[in-house]
Amino acid sequence: MKDLEANILSILKSSLKELAQTKNLDLEKIEKLFNKTVKTSLSELSKALDKTYQDQLKTKDISI
Repeated sequence: MKDLEANILSILKSSLKELAQTKNLDLEKIEKLFNKTVKTSLSELSKALDKTYQDQLKTKDISI
């Protein structure tokens, strides 16, 4: 899951930098907001995925 988070963050940061250069935006302010928003979103996504996985484990009969 951490690899997925890192890859998504990297792709989004790269896209943001490209957009900022193209549109002459204040990259520093945008990066701060972007980082906060993305980290919060990824954290919430991780929690939701983990909860779903744990709930699924509880409802499945796992036999070895």
